[in-house]
Amino acid sequence: MNLLPFLLSLGLSETESKVYLKLLALGTSEAGLIAVETRVKRTTVYHALVTLQEKGLVHIVGRAGATRYHAEPPEHLTTMLARRTHELERLGRETTKLLPFFPTLPDDAGRTMPHVEFYRGKEGLQNLSDQTLVCRSKEILAIVPNFSAIQQCFSPDYMRKNITKKCQSGIVTKTIFAEAAADTSLQLNNYSGREARLAPPEMQRSLRSIVMIWDNHVATISLLPELFGLLVTSFDYSETMKALWQTIWVQSEATG
Repeated sequence: MNLLPFLLSLGLSETESKVYLKLLALGTSEAGLIAVETRVKRTTVYHALVTLQEKGLVHIVGRAGATRYHAEPPEHLTTMLARRTHELERLGRETTKLLPFFPTLPDDAGRTMPHVEFYRGKEGLQNLSDQTLVCRSKEILAIVPNFSAIQQCFSPDYMRKNITKKCQSGIVTKTIFAEAAADTSLQLNNYSGREARLAPPEMQRSLRSIVMIWDNHVATISLLPELFGLLVTSFDYSETMKALWQTIWVQSEATG
């Protein structure tokens, strides 16, 4: 099995991953032999060994003569992940505290530099959805075909975390659904920060994509089988879309 992609996903560089795997195979070795075996420059191997020591995955074996290195067992990867998780949680708390002190963008920031971003696949769409978590206006306007459409793009676990973050940030979501959920257990978005209405009958069959509007952004998500998303950043375009959304909202029926 090729373990290189997995180690890369844990945050190791390609060189660190190659050196660590080779050192596991060799047991204890000098940097020169690792360089030969991995076909990586010796100076690069030395640097990787230093950073691997800092991550707790390699240690030096005390022996007279040339410096020799020994790889820690793969079980140490869980310890490294636990440290990184703890650090990310700390940084998350610190970021939340410091956000109010950052300079805010002017309201018309999107006027001068409109642009379009493209996202593909479920992971890409989750990254697109995460953009709403920094909503400055604290209000998201949405159009959703149905609750099952949400599940095509986002897992229940992701939705719960996303909703929790919105609640913590005080973000309110107003959603127009094309149809009500037959199964109320699908209503993962039914939280205190949501207002929902049912689209006018003449529009219900035509609504096939998810639309989210906030600040100067408009996100459109095309569902399966296409599964891609577009994020348009433009003050004028977002204002137009907000006006259209408001027209539909007024004509929509409140849900129970």
